Amino acid sequence: WTTGEWNVCSVSCGGGSQVRNVQCVSHDASGPRVVEDAVCAAYALVPPTLQTCSMQRCVSWRASVWSACSVTCGTGDQSREVMCVGAASVQLADTSCTASLRPVATQPCSMPACLLAVSWHVGDWGLCSKSCESGLRERQVMCSDRERNLYPVEHCNSVPKPLTLETCNTQPCYHPQVVPSMQDPRGQGNTQHVFIPYVPDHATVLRPDSADHLTNTVYHAHNSGPAQHCSRSYYGCCPDGVMAAGGTGGLGCPRGSSHPPSPEQAICTTTRYGCCRDGVTISRGSNREGCQEYGCINTRYGCCRDGVSAAQGLNKEDCLEHVPPAQPT
Repeated sequence: WTTGEWNVCSVSCGGGSQVRNVQCVSHDASGPRVVEDAVCAAYALVPPTLQTCSMQRCVSWRASVWSACSVTCGTGDQSREVMCVGAASVQLADTSCTASLRPVATQPCSMPACLLAVSWHVGDWGLCSKSCESGLRERQVMCSDRERNLYPVEHCNSVPKPLTLETCNTQPCYHPQVVPSMQDPRGQGNTQHVFIPYVPDHATVLRPDSADHLTNTVYHAHNSGPAQHCSRSYYGCCPDGVMAAGGTGGLGCPRGSSHPPSPEQAICTTTRYGCCRDGVTISRGSNREGCQEYGCINTRYGCCRDGVSAAQGLNKEDCLEHVPPAQPT
């Protein structure tokens, strides 16, 4: 018996059949020749000519339709569900379909290009022009998109233009104003990195990452460099926290200024929002936010000369500047 190769299975899965050629060949002096099967059957059983094949379950990958694009403009993604299924569309474990390549479940998608929104963008407020008695401060306002490309103001006129100038440090001057707060002339045009979109009815706040704007250095209006604060002078500050002392013991300070200044007095006049009405406390906002607007002012005997401490009796009793009345002799 001689056998040929099995032919292709009748199906790819679920059980099929395949056949092959089997012949009885006689070998004699004249060479090999095909003879009747009965000749070979007398010596050996005929080999099978038919067998089953492709007995594994029928499985395949099935993919759903693609979802909508994740964006309405620009480049996004879309997805679809991919599963391994068997007979009667029964879902199987993905390992059952490893014989074939799994279809992709996500792909990029493109929508029309996004239009850049054009709106007012505002910079941070500059320093106040005065430390008390109502100064002015300024900021830059521009009509631009989020990529900071400038546009004519007509593109932003659907919203009123934000203020570029406002009053600041409206508290009274309890101490001499010697060094007004001025915007650094070298900084103009260099703050565009902190420009943020303007949203009406929302407070525009300074970004936490713009640390270089938190020092609020005091600058002279006509000098190229920052003014040295009195706390850095040789003899320190007068009690007003502004004027530099001319010597020890408050030499050169206004009359009645013999006691050393507190740290608050040395600082509040140079801060971003200036002083509260007491001339000492640091204001936390443009409208004296965080200030105790009353305090010693409404006490029975009013305030001491420092504008903070409450007097405990007539003639500024218990105040540092209090002079006891002369005793009769």
